[in-house]
Amino acid sequence: QKPLPPDQREYEVSHGRATLIIEAGRLANPEKENEMMRCGLPYGSRARLIIPYINSYAVIRKSREIDLGESLRRFMDKIGSPITGYNGKKVTEQIQSLAACQFILGEWNEDGATTKYGRFADEVSFWIDRDDKQHTLWRQTMVLSEKYYDTIQARHVPIDMNHPVKLTRSERRM
Repeated sequence: QKPLPPDQREYEVSHGRATLIIEAGRLANPEKENEMMRCGLPYGSRARLIIPYINSYAVIRKSREIDLGESLRRFMDKIGSPITGYNGKKVTEQIQSLAACQFILGEWNEDGATTKYGRFADEVSFWIDRDDKQHTLWRQTMVLSEKYYDTIQARHVPIDMNHPVKLTRSERRM
């Protein structure tokens, strides 16, 4: 729900006979060649707005490749996020964190233990182009992992984005 300290690279929670670990990952830094940047762990209402948008896009278009739009402003408008510079930076960070993280699920039962690994995305591209009028275009694409894509196609639930937007002040309610 809230940001963890920058040096904390994983989050772990157990419930019953299952444990979930989310590990922060790395992405190629779009601003510095040959540098991999550390991403944080996804958290908060922005991540909870981004996920249903991406899921809906994949289900409706039947595509693993998600086009997040030609501008950050338009994307923020689509997910119902207030359009400010600070908020834009935080939305971008959450997209990067979601794309880079890995999930590990441990389950225990009378037959033994099982560990499952998952990723939200297999590939993500970030770049900024400037056109002749010096207007910044924020172009971003994400390719969902095959396993994640197959799961949301098989078990999708329609979401009206107006509902999670109304709950953004409480991550728990979302």
